[in-house]
Amino acid sequence: MALIIDALAYSATDIFAAGFQDHKIGAIIGVDENTGGGGANRWLHEELRLKLKGMPDVPLKQLPGGAQLGLAIRHSTRVGANAGNAIEDVGVRCDVVHRATRDDLLHHDRDLVRFACRHLANQPSSRLKILKAEPVPGGIAVTLRTENLYRIECLINEHPQCSFAADGAQPFFVPMAGLLDPAAVIRVNGFALSTGRSGVTELQFVATDTISL
Repeated sequence: MALIIDALAYSATDIFAAGFQDHKIGAIIGVDENTGGGGANRWLHEELRLKLKGMPDVPLKQLPGGAQLGLAIRHSTRVGANAGNAIEDVGVRCDVVHRATRDDLLHHDRDLVRFACRHLANQPSSRLKILKAEPVPGGIAVTLRTENLYRIECLINEHPQCSFAADGAQPFFVPMAGLLDPAAVIRVNGFALSTGRSGVTELQFVATDTISL
């Protein structure tokens, strides 16, 4: 999948775009090179005055004429490869730039949508399907159909149990040790190898499937 942003993406959309990129969910396509840069909590002067009144070290007074002043207080920061980087005043840089065209302006982003589809079509596809999950002594035997995956991770009742190389012998044996409740649901996540901006090869979450037991 891909996420499309422009410089008007602000506040909650800044934080969403940062999470999308930090967790390597997909490419960010930008009509502008980065979002607006507003990943913080905004407080009005009057709100702060009422909440902090009585504190001698913060002598806030009511502004004249009903005027208001907004102040960004809590900044949001990045995770993963961007851990510690700020969002406020910086925004999120896109991975791929698409400059708006005349057809975009006059025909509901027609060229932008085509550009995004071409970009996605060039990406390698990954697939994961649970074909069978059968209880066996001590665990569950799981048979999968996979394509372009490097590793798989198995969870029972949303608790991680084990991981395997995707091209290993099937069925995969998933142990049930340590579960407090009877096994009800098994979920399998698939990961592919991805090269990040720094040139480091990393695992990227690309597929998942769930089945009730």
